[in-house]
Amino acid sequence: AMSNDIAGIADIDVMLVIGSNTTETHPVIGLRMKQAVENHGAKIIVADPRRIKLTDHASLWLSQKPGTDGALINAICHVILREDLIDKDYIENRTENFEAFVEAVKECTPEWAENITGVSAKDIEEAAKIYGSAERAAIFYTMGITQHTSGTDNVKTLANLALMTGNLGKPSAGL
Repeated sequence: AMSNDIAGIADIDVMLVIGSNTTETHPVIGLRMKQAVENHGAKIIVADPRRIKLTDHASLWLSQKPGTDGALINAICHVILREDLIDKDYIENRTENFEAFVEAVKECTPEWAENITGVSAKDIEEAAKIYGSAERAAIFYTMGITQHTSGTDNVKTLANLALMTGNLGKPSAGL
């Protein structure tokens, strides 16, 4: 179940859309995403091997190799940590085992991920800075990341991204 609501899309600052052809499979949500871009300059990061229609409205398209979603997201988390774009208060009060997470993504540099995903280190850095700097960021995913042997891990990785930036449990943010 999603932790965000459809109405909140209108006020989102950044949307990370991964493994979801949103405009085709969820046209109402896709329309709201495009309206957020047009109405107040929201940014969309599309992470999908395919050039879906939503990439026409995106600030950044990350065309990762199929099955490499976890490496891509871990590298984004690595950059957010390195750039100190985390929400320290949120982490301290609402998460646990953060030190183990930091250790787990320590070696997941953009350069490491570039070799695995095919996405340039520069684009990974940019995605991390866009997402990590947002006041209200939301992640939208569908079966494109869950229908893999690593599907559960992909979802957990996205949850870590939302948690480390404090984008869970507040309006116009979530997973």
